[in-house]
Amino acid sequence: MDLVSLEKLLSLHNCNDLINNEEIARREKAEKARLEAMRADEEKKAREQEAQYAKNQVEELRKTLSESLVRTVEMQCQLQEAQERERNALDQLNSAIKRADEMTAKAQVAQHNADTKEEIILTFKSKEGKLLEIKSLEELSEEKLRELGFDVEILKR
Repeated sequence: MDLVSLEKLLSLHNCNDLINNEEIARREKAEKARLEAMRADEEKKAREQEAQYAKNQVEELRKTLSESLVRTVEMQCQLQEAQERERNALDQLNSAIKRADEMTAKAQVAQHNADTKEEIILTFKSKEGKLLEIKSLEELSEEKLRELGFDVEILKR
């Protein structure tokens, strides 16, 4: 072989080495890209899981909040009903106290009247010795006085 052929062969061998090196570099680059794509895909899945977890938490919190709102509304209704019953009971109590005070006042007036009332009994005796006791003016009648022998003349009626 001559020197030119040897140079050509060496050049061809260098070209093959370059082509092989480029192929190896391309494969390494492709492998690196594939690994980065896998890593990106894993990160994407992890983010999706985190997002789903956060979404589930938000949904659970919404559900809890909704239930709390329902309970709050129910409790407010119960509170209003209890306050209304309390007002009614207070009104009834005040009415009962007022009636009791009025009855106490009436009873005190009646007791005072009973204590201060003097009972007057008039006793009439006729010539024949008959007795007539009169405890109130309603008992004093024309007939009873005539029975006892009194002359009765009614001036006004």
